[in-house]
Amino acid sequence: GDETMTGANTQTVTVCLLDTAELCVTVTDANNCVATDCATIYAEDARCFAGNSNVQKVQICHNGNTICVDESAVPAHLAHGDYVGGCQANREAGDGEAGDSFVLYPNPATEQLIIDNGQLKIERIEMYNVVGERIKNLTLNPSPLGEGSASIDVSELTPGIYFVTVTDEAGNKMVRKIVKM
Repeated sequence: GDETMTGANTQTVTVCLLDTAELCVTVTDANNCVATDCATIYAEDARCFAGNSNVQKVQICHNGNTICVDESAVPAHLAHGDYVGGCQANREAGDGEAGDSFVLYPNPATEQLIIDNGQLKIERIEMYNVVGERIKNLTLNPSPLGEGSASIDVSELTPGIYFVTVTDEAGNKMVRKIVKM
């Protein structure tokens, strides 16, 4: 495929994946101690082509709609809460409607993540890292934004991609991808 890796045999390696893959890394330190670790990386091909142009662009989920933008426009979209990839690939809902009844922002987040749950009665919130490990169960803290909103402290998280799973009182699970900056 079009997967790439640069920086092999250096301290920093950059990997570009177009689909979910098992990635194994072997590290040798100055004392010739060798350690290997593997993880499943959940990736999505976010490339797209727009209009009659053969110029490759990037898929962005913008206000719930998947759009194609020039690569140079991606940082501006991320800054106002959009995220890379198609909208449907980043959301699952138990009944198809409940998944649209809450909003998670800002995305990317730095200090606080706001959940505006609208009419949804949330029973449980869990956060997972990209390898599928549950890193914590979250409890909602009252937010100054008013009823229907809560804030979650994400300041202690390592920058990267996380998945927030919300379970409503009917047992429907909804998953949203967030980026911690």
